[in-house]
Amino acid sequence: MHNAGFKYAITPSRDLLQAEYQGVDWTKIDLITIQMQRITANETNYHSYLDPIVSFIKTKNPNVLILVQVNPQFDSVSHIASVIDKTKSIDGVSIVVTAASTDQIDSLITALGR
Repeated sequence: MHNAGFKYAITPSRDLLQAEYQGVDWTKIDLITIQMQRITANETNYHSYLDPIVSFIKTKNPNVLILVQVNPQFDSVSHIASVIDKTKSIDGVSIVVTAASTDQIDSLITALGR
């Protein structure tokens, strides 16, 4: 990918990432989106899953961009914003947009600091 001038991004499932993140060559990855949609509501589970993975990735490639994917269908906008605000180790947020959540998009973007 890099030899062709492209960036390389991955969005693995949570189970796959948990099982294999220590075996990935992170120098080949430019961006990862970590799927956290269903666990933002439980901050203990959120941080116990996310923090060690992000720390490991950053030690292998400090330049990789790390996004956390959230979904307002599974947690309140105010709680998602609170959890993200406490997660200083990530670079950004990806929001899952469905027909049922489109009215919450602007409120979440605003809560995240737009």
